[in-house]
Amino acid sequence: MSIIRVDADIAQVMRAFEGFEDQIPFAVSKAINRVAVDAQKAQVAHQRAIFTVRRTAWVDKAVKVKPFATKTRLQATISIDPPGGKKRADILSKFEAAGVKRSTKAGGRLAVSESRISRSDNGGGRQKRPRDFKLVEVVPGTIYRGPGRVFMIRQPDGTGGIFKRVGKKATKKRAGAGRRLVSDIGSRMVRDANVVTLYRFTPSAKIDNRLHFEATVGGSIRATFLRHFEAELTEAIRTAKVGR
Repeated sequence: MSIIRVDADIAQVMRAFEGFEDQIPFAVSKAINRVAVDAQKAQVAHQRAIFTVRRTAWVDKAVKVKPFATKTRLQATISIDPPGGKKRADILSKFEAAGVKRSTKAGGRLAVSESRISRSDNGGGRQKRPRDFKLVEVVPGTIYRGPGRVFMIRQPDGTGGIFKRVGKKATKKRAGAGRRLVSDIGSRMVRDANVVTLYRFTPSAKIDNRLHFEATVGGSIRATFLRHFEAELTEAIRTAKVGR
């Protein structure tokens, strides 16, 4: 989970504004909260720009400000904490620092999404995971089949993937006619163009560092804090009741 805390030491400010000591903590807490909300909005906008977002509500809610600052606790916390708890935070947080993700099981394989068809049929909703395809074994340990023309091939070494047939279904009369072959430019291997890869199995996957949580949130805080603090302090002094 990525976390940034915004806090302030106001001792020097209180010495400079003698007579308004009661108002200053309130002004600072309001400034911190406004800064935190601005930083939250900046990170949400950044995530929408760098990811293909289908569940916008989930991704937006992943950037939380909690708790907010109070006049007795001059600190606010901004974090990547999506709905579903800490177990799901890694869905986004893993993109903060580049690295390599490996299977947690010895000799296991990761299922890496390769196609937007692995999303729900209407293009929204959460991404389908391999178990969501309801695959049933048809060839022991090797070939599995599920509804919606989805099938899985798993080789003895763990390689393979989950695939989906697309296009018109071939009838018995034209069983051979419906198959369209193309040549892969990179490998020159011939593949069936009517089959798309939903997931591929791999021992590891590279993770890039596109999230930029610390840079985005930190930059927003540095750019807005002074402006918000000056505005809130001016308002606090204007409305202060001196000599009570």
